[in-house]
Amino acid sequence: MKSNILIFSLLILGTYSCSKSDNNNGGEGEGNTVTPPSTTINQVTDVDGNKYDTIQIGSQTWLQQNLKTTHYQTGAPIASLSNVSQWSNDNSGAFCYYNNDSTNKSTYGCLYNWYAVTNPALLCPQGWHIPSDSEWMVLIQ
Repeated sequence: MKSNILIFSLLILGTYSCSKSDNNNGGEGEGNTVTPPSTTINQVTDVDGNKYDTIQIGSQTWLQQNLKTTHYQTGAPIASLSNVSQWSNDNSGAFCYYNNDSTNKSTYGCLYNWYAVTNPALLCPQGWHIPSDSEWMVLIQ
């Protein structure tokens, strides 16, 4: 299975979750048929040891929680920036917490800028990546 990371927002500041889909992009050619989610729960673990439950939607598998990692797959730390000026000027990758309150991590996960998402060190757990437009369309359908 090919895997990918789900982007919940295309804004500079976004919250992310991960997905994993079959090479057929899941469900193409299935018309308007809705496949109910699987009840089987598997877990994915990121480099920080955060565990995420997965859900099957059609032929795609997605994480049920937003990402919470503060390190890239390589183990390199992701900069924590809460200052708006620093965030705006960053071009190497950064995260913050919703409302700049670390107690929001368990509820909302981390908020990452585009540079963190596209960093070659990889933000999401091993074996996962950012979805293509066509993968998004399959999920939406």
